[in-house]
Amino acid sequence: MNSKYWVFLLVGFLVFSFIPLQPPVFAQSAPGIGASRVGASDVTPDTSPPGLVLWNKLGSQYAIEHSEVGPNGTFGGGAFIPGKFEYAYLARYDQPGLVTFPKAAVPIERGTSAVWVNLFDTPETIPGSPNPILCEVKDSRSLFQLGYNGNNGPGLGGLCGFAGAVFSTATGRAGDWTYEAASGNKGIAEWHHYALIWDRDGIAGVDTGQRKVAVFVDGELNSNYWDDLGLQTFLPLTGGDLSLMTEMRDLSQGSVAFENLKIWDYARTEFDEPNPPKPRITVGLNVQPDSSRNFQFYGPVSNFKLDDPGFDDGDPYASSITFDQIPSGKHCFSDALPFRWSLNAITCSQPAKCAVDLAQHSVCITVNNGDDLTIAFRINRREHSTYAATGTRMPTGSATGANRC
Repeated sequence: MNSKYWVFLLVGFLVFSFIPLQPPVFAQSAPGIGASRVGASDVTPDTSPPGLVLWNKLGSQYAIEHSEVGPNGTFGGGAFIPGKFEYAYLARYDQPGLVTFPKAAVPIERGTSAVWVNLFDTPETIPGSPNPILCEVKDSRSLFQLGYNGNNGPGLGGLCGFAGAVFSTATGRAGDWTYEAASGNKGIAEWHHYALIWDRDGIAGVDTGQRKVAVFVDGELNSNYWDDLGLQTFLPLTGGDLSLMTEMRDLSQGSVAFENLKIWDYARTEFDEPNPPKPRITVGLNVQPDSSRNFQFYGPVSNFKLDDPGFDDGDPYASSITFDQIPSGKHCFSDALPFRWSLNAITCSQPAKCAVDLAQHSVCITVNNGDDLTIAFRINRREHSTYAATGTRMPTGSATGANRC
């Protein structure tokens, strides 16, 4: 052979050696899996609306330490649970101030700090002290704070807010407050959107338009009383960090979950935070070798059949099915394989949410609103061997090609 032929072979070997093989169907995450859903991520770092100075999802230690917009946070402890959109940070009553952000994230003269919050295992009545402070940054003169307090000091109570040095507002006067009444008679053990708003020139549309601070819950004004002595002002912060769940002073129970913290540099009173979509689960099938038959499965809504993706026999069945109208919670899928077929594996695009039981041919998935997952059943045809004359099954591998079926 001449040298050109050997060069051709060498080049061909090198090219094919470095071309990545296409993974099988459903072996990788479907497009969009793990991405943010509507409402949870209505902006991206490259398309941030004007005025957004901090956005952190709070769904993991990595998320806290890598803000979508603005300065990164620090993580000192706590846990993570399924949230309203994706995952949420959870702090117990005895874990105050473990997630913080630089004070530079908080505008001084006007701004809005908003976060989704869910309270767990709190008593019915708010003690006459901070229980809990949801978020706070302060120095010796200034205080920006949002939290529940039966008596905030200036004679107000309920869901309380502070801004500057020192304007304050609350649901009402100090007294006996329940958590539910303080938040506008909304279910307290549910996700709600809390916003602390301030403006040194007055917040347009709030009371007379001259109020310097206000609290909104789920897009509605929750402030009914203000402490305005005419002596307050707004001063630059000289120290401190913005922290979450800063204090739960008098309680030895309860936890607070946080998700999607956003801060703007203007007084924002309209919020476009829609409810996330229902969970979406796609179930797919891989078959080896190709087969024209259909395979039976059992699901949380109904039973269904899937077809081999590698063999188009013209029937109405597809190789995958998507469930997008199921509620949040736990949903299980299993197969009913025919004789001579075996389950090889069940894969899941988000393994942390899937409990696979190969022995039971099943997978159970725990999903929340906004989740988008793909699972795939991988099945193989078993090779059964028999004696040609008697039909008696032989040990695997002992048959010849003539009597192998």
